[in-house]
Amino acid sequence: MLTLIESLGRFVLAIPIWIGRISFLLYYCFRDLTRLFKGQYHWSLFRDIQRLTLKQVWFTGVQVLPLVSLVGITFSGSLIALGYLNLQSIGAEEFFGSFLRFGILMELGPLLIALMVIARSGTAMTADIASQTIRGETDILLVHGMSVHLLIIVPRLIAGCLSTLLLSVFF
Repeated sequence: MLTLIESLGRFVLAIPIWIGRISFLLYYCFRDLTRLFKGQYHWSLFRDIQRLTLKQVWFTGVQVLPLVSLVGITFSGSLIALGYLNLQSIGAEEFFGSFLRFGILMELGPLLIALMVIARSGTAMTADIASQTIRGETDILLVHGMSVHLLIIVPRLIAGCLSTLLLSVFF
């Protein structure tokens, strides 16, 4: 019983630390982006960030389109069949259109897209950043006076948000 309370306490106490780390990461990314737009970094760095972002959009958004299509057709088809049968059994077929609009397009679609992007691309991005750290690429960027957040985190963050938005529209 005591170990359950201890583990619950550790979890609860770890939440503010996690929120603080995410807040600092987002602050550093935003700070470096504003420095880039103010001209404190060379503009050729902007082209590199754009190239890296497009590469991540290709990986995060375009390559996952067949999976999104398959999952969307499967879940939508089963939800349509089950939803219509259940609504028909209680005599509420006239609500089927609003059920489809709210159930599939507004609720299920963005949720499934977010789960697929997190599961597929989030783990790959995390592994890529970890391998760059282990190989010392982040240290090389720091030695040369470049922003690690601007070159590694920001393109992935922008690409993940953009891909999730575009895939939700596609779904």
